[in-house]
Amino acid sequence: MSQELPQPKDGDVVLGGASIDISTAVVLGGIEGAKRDLQYGSEYIRLTGLDKALKYGEDGIGLVIDALKDPAKVVKSKAYKLLRKSSESIAS
Repeated sequence: MSQELPQPKDGDVVLGGASIDISTAVVLGGIEGAKRDLQYGSEYIRLTGLDKALKYGEDGIGLVIDALKDPAKVVKSKAYKLLRKSSESIAS
């Protein structure tokens, strides 16, 4: 099962080739960085990607919702907690 990596757009900074070790790479690019963390990162990187995602409004919430399908229970649990907290703050 092959996933295509996002392609750079005009004005984007490109960091090396396709074999970047994401745990030591510098991630540039707002929500695109959060998407990359959630798609290709280690469990720890995916957890930090959830926190980043919430900074980007509805698009970020969509990423957190998608994380409910993550294979790691700890990532799914954190996504659920973040969504619950977010919905409680909207309700109050």
